[in-house]
Amino acid sequence: MLNIVFAWEGAVAVATEAERGMVGSHRFPTFRCSEEVELDYLLMLFQTEHGRALMEVNSPGAAGRNKTIRVDQFLDELVPLPPVAQQREIVRRFRSDEARLGGLVGQLREAIERLKELRTALISAAVTGKIDVREEAA
Repeated sequence: MLNIVFAWEGAVAVATEAERGMVGSHRFPTFRCSEEVELDYLLMLFQTEHGRALMEVNSPGAAGRNKTIRVDQFLDELVPLPPVAQQREIVRRFRSDEARLGGLVGQLREAIERLKELRTALISAAVTGKIDVREEAA
C-alpha cells in the first residue's frame, strides 16, 4: 500500500489479512508482489534512504508537503532484487538486529532515567547541606 501524496516521506505499508475486503481511497493504491519478491524485503527497501529517494524523485510538486507520486513512472524504477532466499535472509538479519538494538535502546533509556534520579538526589543533597560541595570545587 502506498500513500500517493506522502510516498516521498516514506508512507508505505503492508496491508494484512485483517484489512482484506476493506475499501480504501484512490490515494492509497495497493499492489501485489510476484513470487520473486519477499514483501517484507520490499517494504524495508522503500523505508531506506535509497527507497525514499526513488519515491521522492517520482513525486514532483511544490505545494508544501503535497507531492503526489507518479505511480506509472515510479513502477518503472529498477530496485535491487536478489533471489528470494537472499531477500528472506536480509529480512531475518534486519529483524534480528532491530530486536537487539531495541533492547539496547531500552537499556539506555533505563540508564538515563537512573542518572536523572541520581542527579536530582545529588542536587537535593547539596542544597540541604547533606554533602559539602565547597571542598570538591577547590
